[in-house]
Amino acid sequence: MVAGAPNRPLPQEPTTTKGIKVVIHPEYPEQTVTIGGSLSEKGRMELCNLLKDNLDIFAWKPADMIGVPRSITEHRLNIREGYQSIRQKRRGQAPDRNKAIQEKVAKLVEAEIMREVHYHDWLSNPVMVYVDDLVIKSHTEHEILRDIEETFHNLRRINMKLNPKKCTFGAEEGAFLGHVVNMKRIKACLEKAEAVMKLQSPRR
Repeated sequence: MVAGAPNRPLPQEPTTTKGIKVVIHPEYPEQTVTIGGSLSEKGRMELCNLLKDNLDIFAWKPADMIGVPRSITEHRLNIREGYQSIRQKRRGQAPDRNKAIQEKVAKLVEAEIMREVHYHDWLSNPVMVYVDDLVIKSHTEHEILRDIEETFHNLRRINMKLNPKKCTFGAEEGAFLGHVVNMKRIKACLEKAEAVMKLQSPRR
């Protein structure tokens, strides 16, 4: 995300230029990244070259997700020794959520991050509330290359991969954690707010 230079006059209302879909990996032309349309031609070329030089930072297929080391992050079940496990009542999922769960689990199994295990006396329902968004904020076009390269270095160090289809580089405005963030302010995402406004009032 690129913010305007400090001495650059701010517009009355943020202007959003549609991003450009770019193929950076010739073997995966269907997986594109988005480049901000407000970048200069030189800035877009330098950014594309930087991305092409760091293709290993993206997960082009599930097998590319080799996993973050356990020394960096590890989930543990908070169960005391001797306590009996509690089997949760199985809850059904909405069709769209069930499809998303099945697709995600299939990718994790294919990447050998998860494996199928049968529990006869314990069950935990899947939860889809997790945060995996990342924002890199830079003040100028020149700084964005430096900041992205530094971020790639940190991600490579812990074996974390990016989903190219969800990546946008060099944008002046973008959605983050349910909000729209730009160089001037943070505001509510209208699509999210509209869904809440359309909810019916509770009835007795």
